[in-house]
Amino acid sequence: MLSIPSSIYDKLIRQLKKEYPYEGCGALLGKDGRVTEIVEFTNIEKSPTSFQCDPYEQLTLLRRLEEEDIDLLCLYHSHPEGECKPSEKDIRLAQFNCYYLIVLLKNLSNPKAGLFSIKDGRYQEEKLVIE
Repeated sequence: MLSIPSSIYDKLIRQLKKEYPYEGCGALLGKDGRVTEIVEFTNIEKSPTSFQCDPYEQLTLLRRLEEEDIDLLCLYHSHPEGECKPSEKDIRLAQFNCYYLIVLLKNLSNPKAGLFSIKDGRYQEEKLVIE
């Protein structure tokens, strides 16, 4: 289960809508399944069907995680079209032991979010709580 304060979730949705029609991406940090911070990444692909987080921004975050008492809880990105579930590429590239949040923006006024764990080439839907 992952718990996201509504203020952070709203910021995440604003970022992803701003990136539309391209995919947007970022990370959620915190402790014990409770998100306390959002880190927005730049999608250097600028594509409606794919994303690649800026490697410098990722490296900066990984260094910070080593130095501070905070965990990478979730990586997120949007699907401007399609389905609210991990694509084959999402599954293949999942390399961190964290949750993966996918936000479907097909209906911009009503985004749909799904939380997943991905392991050994399979995904499983998880419980997402917006507080």
